[in-house]
Formats: sequence, structure tokens, C-alpha cells
Amino acid sequence: MTNILITDTIPRMAKLYNQFGAPHKVDNEKRKIHWEIKSLNPGEQRIFTYIIYSKINIVGNFELPLASASYELDGIKEFSYSNKTSLVSGTFKQS
Repeated sequence: MTNILITDTIPRMAKLYNQFGAPHKVDNEKRKIHWEIKSLNPGEQRIFTYIIYSKINIVGNFELPLASASYELDGIKEFSYSNKTSLVSGTFKQS
């Protein structure tokens, strides 16, 4: 694979925590983060992580946007998308 571009969207209520590494590019206006990789060898795997946070206490269920990847394989442009991820948050009383 060559010319790999991984893109993820940061939810509106969240902010990117830059303390432990950062993506290659951050578009604050569109709330997108990007990693660019020139190429991967057959069988090579890489893990990209980041931390987001929010000062708003969210109660309920919400779904995170899908991440996407574009790449070239044997000269053909391909696209791939992540699985859906949802988060459930609530409050509870301790007795």
C-alpha cells in the first residue's frame, strides 16, 4: 500500500489532547485529524492513537463519527472505513 491517508473527526463537544503525540495534520475548522503514511510493507501494521476530552458531562448515548482511510494498492485508489463506535454515559448514586 502507498499514499495512505487516515482521517478521523473529533466530535463537537470534545477537544484534542496534544500531550502524548499528535496527528500529522489538524484541521480545527472542520474538526478533522489526519495521518499520512508513504507506504506499508506486506503484513506491516501500525496503531494510531489520540486522546480527546470534554468538560461537558454527557448523559445518554452518542455515536462517534467513522474514521476513513484512502490508499493506493497496485495503482488503484481504494477507500476503507472504521467500525461504528458508540458511547453510553450516565450518572449513578452510590449507596
